[in-house]
Amino acid sequence: MAKRKYFNRIFAGYIAIAILYTIFFAVYYYAKNSENIKNELSYQSRFALMQIMKNADTRFSLVDEMIERLCVDEKVIEFANTDRHNQRIASEVSSVLKKNAGVVTGQGLTTYVTRFEDSMDPVIGQETDVDVYDLMVSLNLGLDSVKDIREYFMREQTSGRNYVLFIKGEGKRNVDTLLIIKRKMLSDKPLYFVQLYDLESLFGIREHDGSSLLIFDGKNQICSIGQDTATANRAFAKVIGHDKEVPALNGKSVVKESYLFEVTRSGVFNWHYVFAVPTAEMTTRSVHLFVFTLAIYGLLLLVSTIAMLMLSRRMYRPINQIMDFMSSYNEQTGNDEVAYITETVEKIGNVNRDLMEVVKANKISLKTKFFKDLLLGLIPAEEIRQGAASFKLSTAPRTLRVVLLEFSSYELLQDAFSKEAILAIKEQISAFITQQLKDQMVHEVLELDHKRFAIVTCVDDLQSLRKSLMNVVMMVEGSFEVEITAVIGENCETLDGLSDSYYSALYIMENRFALGGRNAVITPEDASESMAGGFYYPIDVERNLIIDVIRMKRDEAHKLIERMLTENIEKRSLTKGRLNAFAFAITATLNRIIESMNKSTEEVLGEGNIVFLDLKMCTDAAELRGKVYELFDRVMDYIGQENKQAEDDLADRLLEYIHQNYNKDISLLDIGGYFNLSSCYISTLFKSITGENFKDYLSRYRIKMAKDLLTNNPTLKNSDLAQMIGCNTVATLFRLFNKYEGTSPGQFVKNLEKAQ
Repeated sequence: MAKRKYFNRIFAGYIAIAILYTIFFAVYYYAKNSENIKNELSYQSRFALMQIMKNADTRFSLVDEMIERLCVDEKVIEFANTDRHNQRIASEVSSVLKKNAGVVTGQGLTTYVTRFEDSMDPVIGQETDVDVYDLMVSLNLGLDSVKDIREYFMREQTSGRNYVLFIKGEGKRNVDTLLIIKRKMLSDKPLYFVQLYDLESLFGIREHDGSSLLIFDGKNQICSIGQDTATANRAFAKVIGHDKEVPALNGKSVVKESYLFEVTRSGVFNWHYVFAVPTAEMTTRSVHLFVFTLAIYGLLLLVSTIAMLMLSRRMYRPINQIMDFMSSYNEQTGNDEVAYITETVEKIGNVNRDLMEVVKANKISLKTKFFKDLLLGLIPAEEIRQGAASFKLSTAPRTLRVVLLEFSSYELLQDAFSKEAILAIKEQISAFITQQLKDQMVHEVLELDHKRFAIVTCVDDLQSLRKSLMNVVMMVEGSFEVEITAVIGENCETLDGLSDSYYSALYIMENRFALGGRNAVITPEDASESMAGGFYYPIDVERNLIIDVIRMKRDEAHKLIERMLTENIEKRSLTKGRLNAFAFAITATLNRIIESMNKSTEEVLGEGNIVFLDLKMCTDAAELRGKVYELFDRVMDYIGQENKQAEDDLADRLLEYIHQNYNKDISLLDIGGYFNLSSCYISTLFKSITGENFKDYLSRYRIKMAKDLLTNNPTLKNSDLAQMIGCNTVATLFRLFNKYEGTSPGQFVKNLEKAQ
């Protein structure tokens, strides 16, 4: 037999799982760390951009504050309102400018004040005065720029804005300069404040190797600073596309064509700073990460292969045991143990075919039991769904009802027929009802007890159902000469609601005598109309009362009894007939409790006790109240006695089990499994019986038996003695002997010899 063939299959399957697992882990590890690399670069870039923006905005804010101070200075106002050049005023304005500039000037910033009226207008700075013409020449600008500046400030859409111009450093002026002009009206006279910023000093972009800074005013680019601004501009142009929506990227990180772009907005101007950082470092780190990931993947795959090899060998061990077990069913062997096992299982299946046919034939009885337990409310919700799927009831209609049918005069049947004959009649009636309703509705007929049937159906129209049942009842009575009463329960929408429908029908059936007359088919509406103003006896109260009585909850049962007695005797003016109906309902409840105990009324309440007559013969409310309490208390006393007797019987069987199996390794769990009870209950019961816990009793009984064995055979070895009384080791025997006898087995034998 090629045993390795199956082993190779197991190993190959595990290796495939290991490869998939390690690939998934490696991909996840690489993706996660690649994201971390990108996030780290993005964080560093955003931090650098925020520092650049913060430093620049701080300088812009300081300059704005300085200009506001100058605008309220008398000398500056006088200069703005003087039509011709005055050397004194120019000198005083220069001093004022120098005084207010403070730390704002220097570090690549020059500030001027001018009127910009003609080319010869003075331009006043902190140190020197020049005219407009000289200033334009020094900035490589023509005199047309002066006209452009004045016209810019005259346009309405530029009101309140600054004139900004980027001046590329060329010729003598080898420094990139940012020109910002702010216009102020002083006594209706315009005055221009000219700011010249050295961009490298302003933004400090040289500190960031390979990076570029792009500045946009709305959709228009103001300037670009850095080592390779042309490439950065081309890449960013593809990011913003034709719409050039730079503000939409505020606060975002974008990777495009080997650049990481970080975008933020100035807090002073309506500018957007775009920081372009080459991703070459990120690529390099990603390559290193890929190599490291491959190394981790190889290591994981190696470890997984070794682990899968060991696991495959372990998983293969039970195959030999299976082969040995199946050798008694199939002596032939082949080249493949899987094929051998399959062939053997088929043979076993053929042997059990008759048994499977029996199980299949009993499918209907299992379905019937499911429905019966469903009506009685004995199935949890999750098991209802499983049962519905098993019996193909998952698509049950939304409207369901339970119809209860009962022999109206069962006592007459008992007088006329034997028990076997009645059972035969019931089977015939059940088959007859099934046949008659087959073409009229979807239904299931169930035999509940010796005199009742139940029909589970799904007819929406109550009157149509009533009519069909009426026809069936009449045909049954005509064909079998028996009287049948049918009660239709409340409708429900799900299978777990069938219990409520059944109990509503049962309640009406038990109290149908209160309806007056003899109705062959009774609906919930019939019962409601007839019992309007009748006695109080809700089905849920009755159900709780039955449960409390059976569980010996005397206080809770008394509360429910008092509730019904108070409502019916004190709060409602019941007629004699209604009071008798209430007494009959009490009788029916007691009968149901006694039937659930598999006892008769005579056994529980005594010979000749007719409950209904006792209640009916009560002359006043006080006597009726006392009689009801007495009857329920007698039932609970009987249940208590039965439970006590059952516990006493169980206690005797429990001690007998221990005395017969003390020489084995037994525990509370073993005893619970044997008696089909919980170990907790066994422990509590044992304590109440013996006054000590199970372990101490078992140990004491073992030592008692050990003493008897040594008395009859003093030469018995300690190892044999320990085995005979159920001790695992000789040390345990000595420990228990010393605990309960205060001596060793050997000393016990010596004491016996001395006593003789």
